[in-house]
Amino acid sequence: MENTVSDIKDARKLKVSTQSEEHTNNMILGRLPNDDSIYSSVIESYRPLARPYVDAHAKNKFLTEAEVALFGIGRLEWLVSSTYSELSDKFTESELLTLMNCIIGGPLSIQQIDALPSLILENYGIEVDDYESTPFAPLVNKICRLTPLQRLALVDAAERIFHDLGRTDSLQSSFTHYGIKLLSNK
Repeated sequence: MENTVSDIKDARKLKVSTQSEEHTNNMILGRLPNDDSIYSSVIESYRPLARPYVDAHAKNKFLTEAEVALFGIGRLEWLVSSTYSELSDKFTESELLTLMNCIIGGPLSIQQIDALPSLILENYGIEVDDYESTPFAPLVNKICRLTPLQRLALVDAAERIFHDLGRTDSLQSSFTHYGIKLLSNK
């Protein structure tokens, strides 16, 4: 007996609804598996951004929410990875160390990435009105000139590198691994 498209759709709907729909909803956009995580508030800040994407791609029921999430993560990885090279020859190692000191606490929310210049100044106790006379001015000005996607790629690379510290030779080689060539410190 040959399967028709509608037979496959019906079988897929049955499989999804009986095996994992409730579990998938909870794992992807429902209750977090570990609401006690110190990162749960940052993770929660992404839920309003993720819901429309998941709804738009899962409404035809060809994909589960988990599959849509993987689909979206794959697209994000492609987008961020293709943006790393745009960050080459913009930052020195010391500037990126300054940035990395601001992300020690864990993954940044979209709001923190958007307000990255302010986050850096706040982390070092510098008032916005006074920053131009500090050694942080070149870094803050460079970050202000980045597009939102470049800012995301910069933070993404810095977070990845932060988690790999101790497993690589140097900060410069770590950024080079992601296709980001650093300027020499002056």
